[in-house]
Amino acid sequence: MQIVEVVPTHDDKGEPNQFFENPNGKAFDLRWPVLIVHAPPAKPQPARVRHPRTHPAVIRTGEAADFRDAISQQSDSKFLRALKAEYTREGSLRSLRERVKAAPHQCLHDFRLVGEVVWRTAAGRYQLVLGEDSPLREVVIRHAHESLSSGHTGRDKTLESVLRRFYWRGAAEDVGTWVASCAVCQSVRPRGTYPDGLLNPHSIPNRPWQDVAVDFVTGLPVSERGNDAFVAFTCKLTKMVHVIPMNFGDSSAAVVARIYFDSVWRLHGAPMKIVSDRDPRFQDAFWQELMRLMGVKVARTTPYNPRSDGQAEHSNRVIEDMLRSFVDANVEDWDLFTTNVEFAINDSRSESTGFTPFELVFGFSPLSQLDPFLEAAQSTAGRREQGE
Repeated sequence: MQIVEVVPTHDDKGEPNQFFENPNGKAFDLRWPVLIVHAPPAKPQPARVRHPRTHPAVIRTGEAADFRDAISQQSDSKFLRALKAEYTREGSLRSLRERVKAAPHQCLHDFRLVGEVVWRTAAGRYQLVLGEDSPLREVVIRHAHESLSSGHTGRDKTLESVLRRFYWRGAAEDVGTWVASCAVCQSVRPRGTYPDGLLNPHSIPNRPWQDVAVDFVTGLPVSERGNDAFVAFTCKLTKMVHVIPMNFGDSSAAVVARIYFDSVWRLHGAPMKIVSDRDPRFQDAFWQELMRLMGVKVARTTPYNPRSDGQAEHSNRVIEDMLRSFVDANVEDWDLFTTNVEFAINDSRSESTGFTPFELVFGFSPLSQLDPFLEAAQSTAGRREQGE
């Protein structure tokens, strides 16, 4: 990545500078391949302005470091000490804790006291209550948005991930500000555009992995392992995906069928229908015979219009955006992150279903890096109550 000092990103009319346009349209090119330092007479906004409520300078860096150290060292005791110190220091938390403690049998906006920590119940889950100026906010938002299991999701999905486990007043504002000013998201995600014309939706399946959308994304940089494409299998009901890197030029129909067996069939069984984009591999006699033996009807989209399979096109765009956020400038390692991308998508709430694919297929969401500390806070309080 080249560092420049004076490059205006937009012209006087607010249009993007041609310098930032992507001439070759490759999947992993950034929206601009440079790091902007400043463009006089304007100066870059300081981080405390871009993240006004969550920047370490505002939330007391030393106290945030206590939480980060506890998480990195997997130390329950350090985390609990830092959490206890926050409840001792934070005036609003002390006040809320005293009110809940004084009226334990009254419904106080679904708040309850477990040990010395206030929890909030919402949609059948417990949320650890934090103060509006808590140093833990920065740690939580960063984990929900930037970790290898998150994939730089958008504002709504990042907020949903935060609220699964934590709650504080102003969480939506903090998350929105953080995501809007994320440098990685700004550089790798294209501006959203609507497709021309109307899409022809397929019927809604009756069960998970009954109908599967299959699509290839090719022309990617050749990785150190020789992969230059990936195939994405998407459940049209739950939106769960499986992303598998491959060498597109050397893959026969038998290899593609083997990938499907190893990655999808062994987990979810045979589908009733495969929706493809008339890729030559799906027209191969071996693939057709394999599908016939499995009792699968191969549906075709409108010729010369791959966008008619909107599910596969949407999945491909999300996968490519997440891969960009992971690989940055080291494009030769892109296929090492397909597992991270797959997990991040399957653990993110779908706009159409209102649930994560993991919840719809398996009935639960996987544990996060922060869950053991929340469990420790609850179990410690439980042991203390039993001792009393």
